[in-house]
Amino acid sequence: MENNGRKYHHSCYRCTSCLVLFDVNSNVLENNDLLYCEEDYNKIFVSRCARCSQIIQGKCISALGVKFHPEHFICNICNSKLSGSVFIKLKNTNSVVCKPCFDSSKRKPDSHDKNICSICFSNLNEDYLLVNGEENQKVKAHPYHFKCNVCNKDLNRNAQCLNNRWYCQDDFIKLSFPVCHSCKNPIQGISTSYGGNSFHPEHFVCATCKIPLGITQCVEFQNNIYCHLHFAEITRTICGFCYLAISSNIISAVDRKWCPNHFICFGCGDNLSLSTKFFNWDKKPLCSSCYDHIGLDIKNRLNKYNQIEKKVGKI
Repeated sequence: MENNGRKYHHSCYRCTSCLVLFDVNSNVLENNDLLYCEEDYNKIFVSRCARCSQIIQGKCISALGVKFHPEHFICNICNSKLSGSVFIKLKNTNSVVCKPCFDSSKRKPDSHDKNICSICFSNLNEDYLLVNGEENQKVKAHPYHFKCNVCNKDLNRNAQCLNNRWYCQDDFIKLSFPVCHSCKNPIQGISTSYGGNSFHPEHFVCATCKIPLGITQCVEFQNNIYCHLHFAEITRTICGFCYLAISSNIISAVDRKWCPNHFICFGCGDNLSLSTKFFNWDKKPLCSSCYDHIGLDIKNRLNKYNQIEKKVGKI
């Protein structure tokens, strides 16, 4: 595979972030000579609006360390435009408010008033998060005052906190559970581990026949997993006698592969070895005794055929 004049092994031509393999139709983006898929490139390098979480193309407004679409740079409480006016960023959020709303929100809710957001001091409905307040006391807040630490989207009441960072439910699951190497979805139940990767049991299958496999029933080859039979087919390690996959001690002779106990004379059935003399009879081994019983005319034709095959194989 090739990108911007640089060549890659197929197994190395993948996104630096999510490790998904690219193909000839993939939109591959670069940064500092590293390759990224479009989705991860946008997540890592492209500016996003602090209010809508969408990519900013064209004009943007930078304020207090975050960026906004011009039309989204508005007070988080009254929705008035903030350009050219005094504004304040709410603590622990990307939300900004105008000074009048900030001043009015300074009143502390009564201790018995449990339906007031601890950030904007407006009323709460059923959707809220329990967050750390002063002196690490748990207080309520609107979820939309917080954004997912991974996807940067506004949170809802299903958000989860991990190591003092907030995540949407989908990204929290991805962080908390192993991801299936096949379907790229989190594994929340039983998993199968092989070659440093995790799989749903139903996705740990032969790449050819799709039959579920056990750890001892599979072979990894060129970044795919195969049952022994289809691995043998792909690597041409099928016995020329029993036509089954050869598990070990492969014997190569007369342009075919053989199980050790199936490398026999096709004339008399006697066992052969690579140290004994044998002859190629149409890609079947014959011992010297059986070969001697073949007529001279047939021998000459066999030798001629074998010589032609050797010449063709060198082309």
